[in-house]
Amino acid sequence: MAFTMAPSKKAQAKYLKEAEHHWHLRASEIRKHFTHTHLAGDSPLANLIGRENYLKANGAISEDLFGDNCYWTSRSIVDKLASERFEQMKAAYLADGWAFVNPRSDYQHNFYSLSREYPTRRQPTKEEQAELDRLEKIIEADDGDDDAVDAAEIRFDEIRESLSGFSDEQKAHSGVVIDIDRAENVLGVIDPKFAKPRKKKHSQAESANAAPKDPLAISAALSGRLSTAMQAGLADALVSQKNQNAALALLAASVHAAIIRAGGIQVLHVDYNHSDTDDSARDRFSALFYRYRKMGKPRLLKALAALAAKSVSIKDADCLYEPAPEARKAVIEAFKPDATKHFDRDDYSRSVSKPVLIAAICDIRRGKNCDKLETVKKVHLAEQLRIEFKSIAGKAWLPPQLRTEAYSGPVSVDDG
Repeated sequence: MAFTMAPSKKAQAKYLKEAEHHWHLRASEIRKHFTHTHLAGDSPLANLIGRENYLKANGAISEDLFGDNCYWTSRSIVDKLASERFEQMKAAYLADGWAFVNPRSDYQHNFYSLSREYPTRRQPTKEEQAELDRLEKIIEADDGDDDAVDAAEIRFDEIRESLSGFSDEQKAHSGVVIDIDRAENVLGVIDPKFAKPRKKKHSQAESANAAPKDPLAISAALSGRLSTAMQAGLADALVSQKNQNAALALLAASVHAAIIRAGGIQVLHVDYNHSDTDDSARDRFSALFYRYRKMGKPRLLKALAALAAKSVSIKDADCLYEPAPEARKAVIEAFKPDATKHFDRDDYSRSVSKPVLIAAICDIRRGKNCDKLETVKKVHLAEQLRIEFKSIAGKAWLPPQLRTEAYSGPVSVDDG
């Protein structure tokens, strides 16, 4: 059926003659061969341009007679409309105060080496907080008026999103990079070639009053491993019988957040040996969907739990939602995941600083016999912590980052 995308029978025969491997006869490969210069009608760029605008410009469309695929074949018109759309967005961003607006193609691979500004978040005003409280009551009441609840949710999200944004100073020293093909805009990019990074000025008083470095801080790498333990604990909670409805609610929230953030669910396929195509993405999605459909309910729930558990990443940048701390708090309060059996005690003992080792030992000792620990070398403290772990077998200790309301392990007197 994929051969219907060929421009002629001669082209079909030529492809069959030159096909060297059996996988060249797969529908996806055939379709890719005959449409690689075309634009898929459901691609991000097509959605950005708009089908109506494309047709008004006399663009031609090729339909797949035996499938749902549609392709825009007038590449010169696509390029012209894409360029016009880019200029429209560029003008809007520059008018909004951004220092520059560049296409993603200007950067190639070095784009990821550029620094970024990130939006700041403010507290809601009294009026905004009152409106949020009112909307939240409507949403939680769920009295059967779906239209009212939907409108309240939309307005609630609008207010929350308005609390986060870039300052005029941030915009003046950074810019926007637009990936027109993927219809993705990255805000707050710092490119010294186009704008000088802003300098943070600190007065002597501010420097003197600056908060000291937290001695109990842990590394980003360890945060990632603790996140894995917490996520495994949440996955355990999600597959338990008593939490299955809540697990579905978490999955719904995950999908909802993805749709709101991306403007629609986008299935992406990354192939490092070939260029990305919409066909390969669709094939990938089909394969995933088929695999999930074949799973029994217990196995499917377990798979969904592993995906939804990503919402409790300790590293904010890895969290599925914005703002990350609020999402993590909501999920942890609902499920109270227990990471005990997934927490690697030996890894923790090897990876933390001396102050953290002392804090952990004091926790397990409940604050007793801790006064001389400062004089002990770090290597000996790590060994002592491992001994302490063995001494409390059956009384689970977790680091503060993994504790929930359900935590009942030992803590020092000061922390308790």
